[in-house]
Amino acid sequence: MVKPLMNLIDTFEQFNIDVLHYISIASCTYATKHYSTYFPSKFNLESDKQTYYEDFDINVDYSNPNPNAKPFELTVGYWKSKCYHYKQQDYKAGRETEKNVTTDDYDYYKQLFETSMCSICNAKFTYDNLPSLDRQDNELPHTKANCLPACVSCNIAHANRDPKITSLHIKMRQYAIKHNLPMTISDERIYKLLRECITGGLAAVFHRENIAGKTHINELTYDEQSNKVISQDNENVVTHVFALDGNSLYPSSYSSIKNENIPYTDNRMYMAGRSRFYSEKPFVIKSCIDQRKEIFVAKVKGYFPKSEYNNLLPLPPIFRNIEIENKEEVIGEYVYSQAQKHSLPMTKKDRKLTTLVDTNGQYMVFNNYYLWLLIDLGFIITDYKAITVFEKNTAY
Repeated sequence: MVKPLMNLIDTFEQFNIDVLHYISIASCTYATKHYSTYFPSKFNLESDKQTYYEDFDINVDYSNPNPNAKPFELTVGYWKSKCYHYKQQDYKAGRETEKNVTTDDYDYYKQLFETSMCSICNAKFTYDNLPSLDRQDNELPHTKANCLPACVSCNIAHANRDPKITSLHIKMRQYAIKHNLPMTISDERIYKLLRECITGGLAAVFHRENIAGKTHINELTYDEQSNKVISQDNENVVTHVFALDGNSLYPSSYSSIKNENIPYTDNRMYMAGRSRFYSEKPFVIKSCIDQRKEIFVAKVKGYFPKSEYNNLLPLPPIFRNIEIENKEEVIGEYVYSQAQKHSLPMTKKDRKLTTLVDTNGQYMVFNNYYLWLLIDLGFIITDYKAITVFEKNTAY
């Protein structure tokens, strides 16, 4: 227990922050944030710049093409879908559609997309950078004469905006991509996956009061024969009370700083940048988890073996806000009897923040660091549902 504390003290010491003179880690992280504002080169050990966009210049080329990206090859299905939606757009806008591009133009545009570049940003078309048709005169429909090839993202940014505003949007997007900065989530599947990560609520407290030198420490033990968890006071008496507080502020305050307490990703805790991909293929999810290289959020189902229960019961490691049925076999004989004694409603389910040793038969969402920690503690994954992988980011 001493070594992790010393590692934490050493981590903050490089920012001239004395952990022993602060009340809590929250105070330390708050001080770290202020220190990073005035001394960014010392805060981020991998870069001399902590605040992004300060050096942004609209005249600089921030394009950072992926050299491994596969060149885009137009398929009949993709082109058919494009033609249909272009016609629908023009029809709804009251524009003539007789001379619109059609599926008969497939060969022409297949060659055009392979040999040309985006008319707005000059980027090549790849499967990472899909093509579309940008209308030059927004009063006219999607015809050969009125359209030029453009990246989907550039086309969206362009719309009918002022050219300078369009250029600014495109340059800022390229800048964010180049530096792996967080970006707006445009995939609803990723949003829903991340939304499930948000956990909070009232926690369970075993003792309503703890008096130093008087109250005995409560201990939970698992009896495998009866398959029950037994709660009883042991011979040790309370001397101090401490609380655990999980807050995303803490890791982000010293993101990417080397800390020996972090056994993953080169002893650094990276923040998530823009999303790279989403997948529901079990072998893809398992591969990302097992390789321990990517920053991700995964939805899985699993459990800890019963042989680990007594090691985990002092602090069951899966924190979740779940619905709990007010049944005696669920909440225990004592709590159930107390609820009845005080005439509390027992028919409805209650949502509580609790700690678990399995995923309660449900799929649950974990980020990469959390899931790796659970696996190292003995967690066994039984099924894989979904994953979204992000670029690594070192910004606050």
